[in-house]
Amino acid sequence: MTDDTGLNAVEGDDPVPPRRGRGRPSNAERAARESAKAEAGGTVHNLFESAIPKAPRSPKPKKNLDAIKSSIMMLHAMIALKASIPEMVLSEDEAHLLAEAGSNLLDYYQIKIDGKTGAIYAFLYAIALVYGPRAFAVMIRTDKKSQPDAT
Repeated sequence: MTDDTGLNAVEGDDPVPPRRGRGRPSNAERAARESAKAEAGGTVHNLFESAIPKAPRSPKPKKNLDAIKSSIMMLHAMIALKASIPEMVLSEDEAHLLAEAGSNLLDYYQIKIDGKTGAIYAFLYAIALVYGPRAFAVMIRTDKKSQPDAT
């Protein structure tokens, strides 16, 4: 008996039948591969894995949340001062919790900010951090001057 390749073949002699072309492997092909794996003493995946060296993973950089934490604290303090709601002032632990949650959210959704955009955001943040408290202090002082004395 000859197969489609022109070679003499005896039925049951070849454990892996010839491939049928593209598509999913037949059950016989899968069974033959599984038996070949068992004879080799491991899985085919493990044999290939040992031959190809893996690139070492770079450790995740340690997050520096101090700047974010201070901005959250400053923002809440300014809101509390302007709105006369002292309950809006956050403790350092609460601000750290919010900063860490926001950072984890950015990591989870893999939001990356390129250098130019990050520099613009950092500049705007610095402006708000420097001039924000001064602007609120001026607004509070002018509000007190415009109110008539109730004495």
